[in-house]
Amino acid sequence: MTILITFAFVIAITLIAFAVINLAASKPNGNILLGVTLPYDALNDVAVSEILSGFRKSFIISIVVFLLLGAPMLLLYENVPVLTGYLMVWVSACAYTNYRIVTKHFDKLYSLKQEKQWWVGERNILTIDTEVSRLKSRFPISAIWYLIPLIITMIPFVWMLIDAGSVTDWSVVLSSVIMLALFFLVHIIFSKSRTTAPSEDTQVNIALNQVFKREWTKCTVILATLNSLFFTALFFLLRVEGIDFVVSIAASSVFPLAMIMLVLNAHSKIRRERNNMLRLRNEEVCTDDDIYWKGGVFYYNPNDGKVMVEKRVGIGMTINLATLGGKAIIVLILLVLIATLGLTLFLS
Repeated sequence: MTILITFAFVIAITLIAFAVINLAASKPNGNILLGVTLPYDALNDVAVSEILSGFRKSFIISIVVFLLLGAPMLLLYENVPVLTGYLMVWVSACAYTNYRIVTKHFDKLYSLKQEKQWWVGERNILTIDTEVSRLKSRFPISAIWYLIPLIITMIPFVWMLIDAGSVTDWSVVLSSVIMLALFFLVHIIFSKSRTTAPSEDTQVNIALNQVFKREWTKCTVILATLNSLFFTALFFLLRVEGIDFVVSIAASSVFPLAMIMLVLNAHSKIRRERNNMLRLRNEEVCTDDDIYWKGGVFYYNPNDGKVMVEKRVGIGMTINLATLGGKAIIVLILLVLIATLGLTLFLS
């Protein structure tokens, strides 16, 4: 029964995550819709509304279909290897289907934009290089706060120096350290990122970028702390005899749920402030870099030095795959996934 509840929870979290991402994508972010930059007056165009309606219908149908496809897992709960394999295929298929839905409607909207010549401002990224922008280092949350998750992460390490740890113990500690390093790297990238200019008013740009950097650096510090608490708790939980590993995995589901909520909160605050300021000034986003977005999902712009940028579709940030830093983050993420998969297979 515990296994059944765990897998049902994973299915629910996956579908909820995709629903939240797609609902966010279907709402204008300033004058950006489905990852495409449009003039404000084009947002209410009939053809745009039809594409948006088709997008919403497609992702609702996909959620229903994958909910039904998840039902067979209820019959496989006694065969854990088969159930695990089915779940991995199910999640992969769900992610790929969602990606195809997004890219399909991004392409439709971008083609409509080209047909109607809805170009917005300069077709490149504008940056502010003024004396005031050098003060941006005051805006983010200080990296000194990473001492808290670092101390928490060191607790299992010190414990293993006293009482020799097993392979499982070292795997948990290693995963914790890699994740902490990843959060710290992302924090530095946010705090040092160049100031972008969504408005023609320098003061508005400074204010918006202050909100952007502060919210995301605060989010990464909280996530890093929760990550360290999770792995430290998992370390001691797995050392207790009689504790079912599945119970540990079920308990760990709290972390990804908290992660989604924190990222959604940061994204919502930034988007709200941005939309309010641009609306008060009756301005559109003054850059048009749609050509650098592959299907509205992947960002590849060799002319942009920023490692991370705001997602065009969904919530949160994405990586500029054209930068060295972006490629390094991809490698780190792959290492974390490999370590997590290896740990799961070992403990199974």
